[in-house]
Amino acid sequence: MAKRSTIGENPLDAMVGENPLDAVVPDPLAAPKVSPTPPPSEAHLQAQERLGALEAENNALQAEIRRLKEESAALSAENSRLQGEAGTLKGDLERLQSASNSLSAQVDQLRAAESTLMAETAQLKAEAARLRQGESLRPAAAAPRRRCN
Repeated sequence: MAKRSTIGENPLDAMVGENPLDAVVPDPLAAPKVSPTPPPSEAHLQAQERLGALEAENNALQAEIRRLKEESAALSAENSRLQGEAGTLKGDLERLQSASNSLSAQVDQLRAAESTLMAETAQLKAEAARLRQGESLRPAAAAPRRRCN
């Protein structure tokens, strides 16, 4: 049995070559169908205008978002600085309150000492007045005494 060169190939699958007549008269089935574009309707024009307006508004909003993000970053930095300053002030306040408590205790001690000193002063004044009265009475009341031998 002789072998054929077309074994395994289907002769119906062979590609149809180009027809030279297609260059002169194009194949109506192969040509793309082009429908004439109708002029844009008024609704389409309004939609285009609305789209332009929305895109402009979108761009404005995106610019506003960028500005707000920058402002937010600046405010965040300011917030961090203020929180640090608040921490420092809290420390100062606690230190001053401690010093105030210490000074209050010292003032209380001084007030107690003052009242003690005032009482002692009053006693000394009373004693001094009594001594003055006693000196003024002695020379006049007491005559010099003579001793008898």
